[in-house]
Amino acid sequence: MTMLIVMIPLMDNVISDTFSRPNQVGLGSTETGQLWLIYGDEGWGINGNAAIYDNPSSTEHSFAVVNTRSPNGTVSADITFATGASVGLAIRFGDFKNNFFARMASSGLGLFRHQGGFSTSIGNYAFTPVNGQTYNLRITAQASTFYVYLDNVLRITSNDTFGPILAGAGLRAFTAGATKWDKFLVGV
Repeated sequence: MTMLIVMIPLMDNVISDTFSRPNQVGLGSTETGQLWLIYGDEGWGINGNAAIYDNPSSTEHSFAVVNTRSPNGTVSADITFATGASVGLAIRFGDFKNNFFARMASSGLGLFRHQGGFSTSIGNYAFTPVNGQTYNLRITAQASTFYVYLDNVLRITSNDTFGPILAGAGLRAFTAGATKWDKFLVGV
C-alpha cells in the first residue's frame, strides 16, 4: 500500500478583510477581528464593499494598518486604480514615520523604505497603471529580503535591513481619487 502525503503550508495569524459591510466613515475591524488603526490624514472608509481613502486635501501619507505581531509575512490586496493616485500597501509598519510600502502611481510601481519620515526608493518596476483597472498587489518580507508581486508576477526584489522588529501591515495612500482596496489578506 502506498501512502501519499500532501504538505499544505499553514499560515499562522491570518488576517483578512473584504470590506463587505455597510458604507461607513472609518474601517472598523477586519473580518477576522483586528482593529484597523489610522495613521496620518483621516479619510478612510468603506463604500460599495471596498475600502476607500477620500481626502482630496491630503498633504501627507496616510495608512490604515493592523498589528501582525511579526515583521515577516505577506500582505496583499486587490487595488482598483484611479488616475492621479499614489496608493499601495504597507508592511513592517512601526509608525507613521517608519515602515516599508509598495506604491502604485502613474510613474509605475515602487518599493520604499520610510525611515524617520523620509522615503527612499529601494526598488521599482516601470509600468503605467490604467484608470479603473484592478491589480493584485502583494508584498512579502522575509528577514532582510522584500518581494513585490503585481498580478502574481514577481516585479521587485530588494534587500534592506532597516526595521526588522516593525510588525504591522495595511493600506497606504497619499492621493487616492476613486481608488478602491478589496480582498485584503495578511499571512505570517
